Amino acid sequence: YEKHRTSIEQKVREILIKNNIQFQEKVKIDNYYCDFLIDDLVIECDGLYWHSDFNEKPKRYHEEKRNCYIQNGLRPLFFRYDEIEYKLNIIESIILNKSNKSKKVYARKCKIKEISSKEADNFFNNNHLSGNSKTTYYIGLTYNDVLVHVSSFGKARYSKDHDYELVRSASILNNNVVGGLGKCLSYFVNTYRDWE
Repeated sequence: YEKHRTSIEQKVREILIKNNIQFQEKVKIDNYYCDFLIDDLVIECDGLYWHSDFNEKPKRYHEEKRNCYIQNGLRPLFFRYDEIEYKLNIIESIILNKSNKSKKVYARKCKIKEISSKEADNFFNNNHLSGNSKTTYYIGLTYNDVLVHVSSFGKARYSKDHDYELVRSASILNNNVVGGLGKCLSYFVNTYRDWE
């Protein structure tokens, strides 16, 4: 199997070994083989070519694979080649969080404040796979004067039923800010929601 392990699978494998996370490889689940299985967590490492339209996979292949895992009581994580190659530290943080190996910070012990778009961009670029977000409102949580969580909100883009939407939410690497999103959401609703 080692001859057939891709470079990105090897990088994720090294993360699991380094953090003493027990795992199985190439486990069959119904008609699919997952790359890694950690208890009820599935990790898929998708190369850009073999998991693209060029490879003539069925149109809903990844959606059906994800649904299969969920129907079997599993929590799927799908990572692309470019994410693993260029944002490995964020991938590691996500895996640690999903494996309950992150440090915990409780939102009730954090101070809440609005932050600048520059601060938010820097935070998201370092802590979120999708990077920064261009929105209107950025709510941050600090713990011991360190920014540990940011949520951003903007005008709703895809719904006529809502005025605003959550665009991004992330905690600082290798930390789980318990209740962080809820605290930011409550602040945003209480501060900016027009109740008339």
